[in-house]
Amino acid sequence: MSTLSRVPTLLWLRAVGVAGTLIAPALSRDGPDRPQPVPRREPIPPADPTSRWTRVDLSEGAAMKLVSSMAMGAVVVAISATTTAATAKPVHTAATFGVTPGAYAYNLTYVPSGAWASAHSVETGDGRTIVTLHVFGLLPERDYGAHAHVAACGPLPTDAGGHFQYVRGGAADPAFANPSNEIWLDVHTNAAGNGSSKAVLDWQFPADRRAHSIVIHDHQTSTDEGTAGTAGPRYGCLTVAF
Repeated sequence: MSTLSRVPTLLWLRAVGVAGTLIAPALSRDGPDRPQPVPRREPIPPADPTSRWTRVDLSEGAAMKLVSSMAMGAVVVAISATTTAATAKPVHTAATFGVTPGAYAYNLTYVPSGAWASAHSVETGDGRTIVTLHVFGLLPERDYGAHAHVAACGPLPTDAGGHFQYVRGGAADPAFANPSNEIWLDVHTNAAGNGSSKAVLDWQFPADRRAHSIVIHDHQTSTDEGTAGTAGPRYGCLTVAF
C-alpha cells in the first residue's frame, strides 16, 4: 500500500485517539459533571402496635427492641392464665342407669328404666371445686338425696363406700358430715322427672384421694345430730372419675 493511500487511515486513527484522550478522563473523574450515586438507605417501617417487636434505625446501634407495653401485657396475661387456670382437667360423665357400664339402678321404682344422669366437676385456679349434677327421667316432683362417694359404683349398693370427706371424721357427725366437708347434690325433680343441683366447695381433692361416684338416695340429706349426712336407701349410682 502506498504512502498516500495510508493517509486517510492514519488521520482516522489519530482522530479516534484524540477523542479517547479527551473523553476517558471526563468519564473517570469525580466531579460536578458526573451524577454521584445516592447511598441506599433501608426504609424504617413504622412501629406496629400489635407486634411485640419494632424495628429501630440500625445506625443508632440497636437492631430490635421489645416494646415495653406489650411485654408488660404478656406478663399480665401469663400471670392471669396461671392464677385462673384449672388445676385439673374438668370431668364430665353422662350415663343411663342400668345400661351404661359404671351406672347402676338398684330400685327401678325410683330410678325407672331409661333414667340417666350427667355430672361435671372442675377445680378452679382459686382453690375451689365445683360439681354439678343433672338427672333425667326420675320420678316427677320428688326430692332425692345425692352425694359423692369414695369408691366406684358396683352391682351392690354398698360398693361405692361412704361419703367422700375432705377432712375425714364421723360418718354421721355434723362436724364432718356437712355440705362444706362433703359433696352434697340433693335434687328436686320437675313434672318430667328432671332436675339439677350444684355444690361449690372451698377446697380441692387431695393428691392421694378423690371421690369416684355419685349415689342417688331416697330423700334429702339429714343435718341432724346422729343422722347427719344420711339420705336413706341407695337407688342409683353413677361412676365419676373425679
